[in-house]
Amino acid sequence: MPTTLASRLSLLPTVALSLGLVACTTTETETAPDVDARDFGTYVEDFGQEALPPGPAYPDAVGLEMGRAIPNFKFIGYANFMDPANEGVQFLEMSDFYNPTGDEVWPEGSPYGAGVPKPRALLLDISAVWCGPCNYESEVVLHGHYPTVKPAGGHFLAVLAENGDGSGPATYYELEAWAGNYEVAYSLALDPTAQTVTLLGGGWPTNIIIRTSDMKMIDSVSGVPVPNDPQDPAGQAFWNLFTSVANGTYQD
Repeated sequence: MPTTLASRLSLLPTVALSLGLVACTTTETETAPDVDARDFGTYVEDFGQEALPPGPAYPDAVGLEMGRAIPNFKFIGYANFMDPANEGVQFLEMSDFYNPTGDEVWPEGSPYGAGVPKPRALLLDISAVWCGPCNYESEVVLHGHYPTVKPAGGHFLAVLAENGDGSGPATYYELEAWAGNYEVAYSLALDPTAQTVTLLGGGWPTNIIIRTSDMKMIDSVSGVPVPNDPQDPAGQAFWNLFTSVANGTYQD
């Protein structure tokens, strides 16, 4: 397990169940100031811009509406923070997950693991550090459900777009604290130029299902979709849809 700033993890908000799982619309807590996420050494001029598609051609029909291919956004973060081989933050692109045949694997040297099958369904989670339900989703829902969806062809990419007091972008300090506190074994990144904020539905968090064969955004829900909860049938329906995209049974 990579070294974390364990003594700092307590700065992340503790999530009370009384917050509920509805989408956040207001700031709820505050964390210590940190270096602005846009100041990433010599990479600052490239960071946060729409990435050029490497390798296989990325789908052309991109847009910000459901039913379109998500733009090939470029972030910086961890492919898998909990991987013992984790070497720190690096650039992550939506095109990393593009899987046109459904049988693609990540190449040699990939931070996702050489030879590991690419996902057929990708969950894009757009969160804010200050948002209580976002914290709950990462701590309980995503952490608990990822081991179930990964073998079935699913993967998560969580993006932290706002910092602890909602005054600006999330920081590297908050990224590391979030990753360590919630033992994030899927992909986690920063979005300092708010590329994904335009995809928010009714509030934070927003979760989007992406079919990686064409990077098409299939569905979006605001709030926390809870799996296997009789009191949240809409949440279970969302995860059933995610599973059908992952196993190839979903039809447009």
